[in-house]
Amino acid sequence: MSKTYFTEYEPLFLHERTIKRLTVSLTERGIIVRRNGRRNGFWEVL
Repeated sequence: MSKTYFTEYEPLFLHERTIKRLTVSLTERGIIVRRNGRRNGFWEVL
């Protein structure tokens, strides 16, 4: 898992699995999209 998840969601005090589930859900619904790949990319809210 990327450190990015923890730096963005740390204030919410969510478990790692919850963050992954939410990210997948938001991606499937077209609310967020990953730009520029997994390593150097970022999440964009549409």
